[in-house]
Amino acid sequence: MPPRTSDSEDERPRGRYETLRANIGWVIDHPVCEKVIIIMVFNYISLTFVQLVVFDVVTSQQMHALDVIDLTLCCIFILKVSLKAFAFGRFYFLEPLNAVDILCVLLAFFLSLGSLTIEDDLVDRIARMRGVLRIFRLLHVYNQFQEEFALGLAKKKQGGVCY
Repeated sequence: MPPRTSDSEDERPRGRYETLRANIGWVIDHPVCEKVIIIMVFNYISLTFVQLVVFDVVTSQQMHALDVIDLTLCCIFILKVSLKAFAFGRFYFLEPLNAVDILCVLLAFFLSLGSLTIEDDLVDRIARMRGVLRIFRLLHVYNQFQEEFALGLAKKKQGGVCY
């Protein structure tokens, strides 16, 4: 159960739906979960470089395997974005970086899906743009990492628990 800062009625979830949203928000914003996502994004960036560097060298079977890994990571990021949108509601979409992140994740997902399902050189060239989208994801994660690091330092100075 997420820790509560106050027992006032205004801050407590009112029903099962609100409790579920609060619990999902607490889990998805937990530092351990954020660190796992950060590691996955860095692996996602590494996948970009591998795909760009070895594009002409690998067989179509190996490229297909890389595309499947790419699609799997995209699905995980869509799950994360969906959970955050459910947990935080419309406020999640009001922050511009979150809106750009959602757009990048969805666009990368559709490009990855197109790369796997459509056998065409033009589609493959367009799908290679996923690398640019991953850089935007990296910028978003870097911003989250900075905020988490600053929050951790503030908690340490106050004598709080830091994960």
